[in-house]
Amino acid sequence: HQETECLRISPVVVCCWSGHLLAQMATVSVPDILGFPGACPALPARMFDGLPKVSKTFGILDETTKRVIPRIWVETFSDAKSVVLSGDALSAGPRQLIAKELDDASLIALPLVVPWLTLNYGFIWRRGRSLSPACLAFMQIVREIEQKRGD
Repeated sequence: HQETECLRISPVVVCCWSGHLLAQMATVSVPDILGFPGACPALPARMFDGLPKVSKTFGILDETTKRVIPRIWVETFSDAKSVVLSGDALSAGPRQLIAKELDDASLIALPLVVPWLTLNYGFIWRRGRSLSPACLAFMQIVREIEQKRGD
């Protein structure tokens, strides 16, 4: 069992390279997104409920784990950006992680509003376990940074 402390829930934008077919569209829907390969880590179980229950080009819906396994599975957002910039794959992340690419117009944030598409982050630790002084200090520093950010 585990303890959790959520620090932030951030909206996520779906992005593509500026020459992508979807970049030219005035509106984009979830079915539109599912028609292109996804480049991202496996999506969490909570997102499974917001997606159609069939596999699409974007990725495979794993009924056993209730996770979305993208067609192009990467572990870092930096890797996802590289893949998206080089082809027709799509990715998603917090706007601040693609701010430079949005500014130089190499990436486009698609006009899609999906309330359940969020990035939640914080701390997870085993229930009943003592945390080290270094861990507690790190957690406090991160909390202070998040409080200053405040957006």
